[in-house]
Amino acid sequence: MNKRICVLLSNSIENDARVIKTIQTLAVKLNVDLYYINGQSKDSVHFNDNVRLFNFPYKTNLLTKIISHSLFTREYLFLMGEVLKGKVEYDIVWANDLTTLLPAYKIAKKLKAKLVYDSHEIYIETLNQFFPRHPSLLKKPIFSTLLRIMKINGKFIEKKYIPNCDLFITVNQSILEYFRVKHSIKKGITIVNYPHNLNQLEKKTPLIPDTSKDSTIFLYQGALNEGRGLRLLIETFKTMPNSIKLVILGDGPLKEELLIQSKENLNINIYFIPKVSLNALPNYTRSAHVGINLLEDFNLSKKMASPNKLYEYIHAGIPVICSLGLENNRVLNEFNVGKSTILEKEALSKVILKMAEDSDVGQYKEELARAKKVFCWENQELKLTEALSTL
Repeated sequence: MNKRICVLLSNSIENDARVIKTIQTLAVKLNVDLYYINGQSKDSVHFNDNVRLFNFPYKTNLLTKIISHSLFTREYLFLMGEVLKGKVEYDIVWANDLTTLLPAYKIAKKLKAKLVYDSHEIYIETLNQFFPRHPSLLKKPIFSTLLRIMKINGKFIEKKYIPNCDLFITVNQSILEYFRVKHSIKKGITIVNYPHNLNQLEKKTPLIPDTSKDSTIFLYQGALNEGRGLRLLIETFKTMPNSIKLVILGDGPLKEELLIQSKENLNINIYFIPKVSLNALPNYTRSAHVGINLLEDFNLSKKMASPNKLYEYIHAGIPVICSLGLENNRVLNEFNVGKSTILEKEALSKVILKMAEDSDVGQYKEELARAKKVFCWENQELKLTEALSTL
């Protein structure tokens, strides 16, 4: 009889490629029940018959906002009740990120199940992203107090429950070493959110209409939020000739600000495209000449991050401009798939102009193909399957 696994997720799954791929891998040999929020009827198309979806509509109100900005680790404790009332004897309980670790621990303890914790980032180091970077003088002490409460709460939950995890998973070696220094970890592995190693797609979806053959398209794809170097990117492209174009594909809280900023541009070389589905995204990515992957290290998690888009660009066969960072440097030091830059306008301008000159994929084609074979999900799921077999 196949083991049963309960997976907790404190967000929707529609565009969560890491969780989708993980569940697909688990469901090859396990029966998987996913408990998550704000799902859609089409979510089931991602999975086989071994996966059951339990979706809970979740609307924020004053109380949930207070909890999410203070004792945030308790916000999704209601999932514990939803799981237990099903009276399923799960063998493994899987928590995605710090927001679900407490309910997952309580479920696992009640059912005498194994506990797996997948930390997608250093969550307590991302908490400053919950607040404006430059609040008013009136709000500054309030936000500072709430941030302090959140950090105390998060550190307490990590310290108490990470040592109880039978398997600790995170996204790269830098972050795994960080947690090993901070906590006692029984068994820890890295599972990086690489794309599947699919055969090269033939279809390309044009990013912008009527692009001349002399144009070079630079693409940023992903969430439009803080820490992605987006303001700097737009300011830099304002100084570029019309033949060097920037396409920003995605949505997020900074979109309106970025649209206003881009309209100040005298040139017509900055374009915005709304978020597209995960299945459609590779076809758009392949239509660009160069990918953009900039991360501001305004918190430790950003500094140590392994950005999904870096590997998405590699699998699309396009070179990339990267900010300096531990994981970006690992990739660029091993494979000649692009160039790195400091996050400063003049330096970024020089790299953009240089890439516009030599972005012909022929220069990078062999290295991109070599990197694609290394940075693929197939290699990661072998590690994941082996680790779970020991539980």
